[in-house]
Amino acid sequence: MRAYIFDNAFNGCSKLTSVDLSNVTSIESSGLNGAFRGCSRLTTIDLGKVTTLGNQSLQYAFNSCTRLTSVDLSKITTINNYGLQYAFQSCTSLTSVDLSNLVTVGGDTFNSAFRACTGLTTMSFNNVSSIGPSGFRFAFNGCTNLTSLSFPALTTSSFGSYSNQFNNMLQGCSGVTVHFPAAIQSKIGSWSSVTSGFGGTNTTVLFDL
Repeated sequence: MRAYIFDNAFNGCSKLTSVDLSNVTSIESSGLNGAFRGCSRLTTIDLGKVTTLGNQSLQYAFNSCTRLTSVDLSKITTINNYGLQYAFQSCTSLTSVDLSNLVTVGGDTFNSAFRACTGLTTMSFNNVSSIGPSGFRFAFNGCTNLTSLSFPALTTSSFGSYSNQFNNMLQGCSGVTVHFPAAIQSKIGSWSSVTSGFGGTNTTVLFDL
């Protein structure tokens, strides 16, 4: 998919109910930027064959799709910078996002990606082993029903020279438990974002994986 090809293409199409992207394998820079923003009747989206997302590729793509319940991103291994920034903000019915094979997270990839997704309760980034600067900044801001996050594949070399990957990740959240591997406690255990609970309240941080 070429850059900008669907940039804001269906923005505000409130009668759109389904989109078939099942044969798309790659989305380049800004390819779906704002494409389906405000499509309030869209319920599902199949991106199950996509393996790589370029810079800003899904930025604002599904913002305010209030009936969207699930997204299949299960083949994606790499998301480049700002790839999911604000992508699902205010998708209040969203309960499932499959990122089970994601390995590499670029800078600001998840910045506010799930902001105000009040239907999300748990998420596990099972294979994420590399995170760029500010990769999860404000990612779950306002996810008031979120209870658990897990990052089982992180190692001491996952963060490069940065220490801001999780800044304010849980702002507006309360009572979330975040699970990390025991082996990285010596690396990130004293980071200000970790010790402050990622901007949330009553956050529990466990190095128990």
